[in-house]
Amino acid sequence: MRKLISILPICFFGAQALGQISAERSVIGCLGGSSKIGSTLRVMYTAGEGIISTKSNQSLILTQGFNQGSKEPNVELSVPNAFTPDGDQVNDSWQIPGINEFSENTVVIFNRWGDIIKKFSSYNNQNNYWAGDYSNGQKVMPGTYFYTIEIPQENASLSGWLHIDY
Repeated sequence: MRKLISILPICFFGAQALGQISAERSVIGCLGGSSKIGSTLRVMYTAGEGIISTKSNQSLILTQGFNQGSKEPNVELSVPNAFTPDGDQVNDSWQIPGINEFSENTVVIFNRWGDIIKKFSSYNNQNNYWAGDYSNGQKVMPGTYFYTIEIPQENASLSGWLHIDY
């Protein structure tokens, strides 16, 4: 967990200060990005934050963040979180047990900055699977990547992380 931003505004109406609001934002996950405003302020944001923070002071309530919910499919998917595409014929591709039960699916792989590495329609573990490469065929660096799996016929979505090592 990383504390990204603290806000300490003072609210003024006319010449009278009504109070000071203190807010903290803690985020789990790292899909997103950042922007620099001026020379001293950096704003960072994520997609699918795991924490919603609400702070209140007197009559003012500040709510930050959102929770990107997911619906579990009727058939449980046991999504592995590691594979080793090193060419030794063992765990060389990301095999998702049970994905074949859902012929209509979309699998998207992201890097830690939220950039799409590769996107699949009808991922099936046989001829449409991820072997740890970019869309241009170049191998990705070892590390942690993130995924989303959308299954429209079940109105379901899953997300998580996976680690690649060589």
